[in-house]
Amino acid sequence: MKRFQFLKGTSADFNQKFVAVEPAINNDQDGVVSNGVFTAVPWKHNSTVAVFPAYKYGRFNLDQPLIKGHKGHVHNVAFSPFNDNILATSSGDGDIKLWAIPDEGYTEHCMEAALTLSGHARSVLGVAWHKHAENTLASMGQDQTVRIWDVENQKATMMYEEIPNKPTSIKWSGNGKNIAVTDFKGELATFDPRV
Repeated sequence: MKRFQFLKGTSADFNQKFVAVEPAINNDQDGVVSNGVFTAVPWKHNSTVAVFPAYKYGRFNLDQPLIKGHKGHVHNVAFSPFNDNILATSSGDGDIKLWAIPDEGYTEHCMEAALTLSGHARSVLGVAWHKHAENTLASMGQDQTVRIWDVENQKATMMYEEIPNKPTSIKWSGNGKNIAVTDFKGELATFDPRV
């Protein structure tokens, strides 16, 4: 414990919490994401996502405003590192959708995405924003491909078809030079999109 001896913090205030959260249970991805402004959670109702202010604690109601634009199970959610109000979602319908969240959050259900990226032949299992290159998003699909998207021009600029098994996670390296993808058999593939 000596290596943590200078780490200071305060105990959690259990009055500051969200109550009646109804997340969709999905062990393949994170299940919740927050950027400090908003928090997003795939919701228990198929094809929906709850997005709410990150520090506006309270109880969720039955009429919780939800994103309802997908036609399949929502597998993954990710906020843009360049714009706190942009959320990417991936789904069993084979699409990636980008949502423009109002500054005050959603006050009613949202049915229409700001844009849709299509190209995967099957479910899109995960998405990851590039932390240094704005409008660059990586996705992995059940079609065993990894795609790099130019979000601004709404097209895939690269595709890797070398994933031998169903992918389970996707991450950019810290310096943004490589993408790592793991699969359900425990294998790891890395790609350098600059090559």
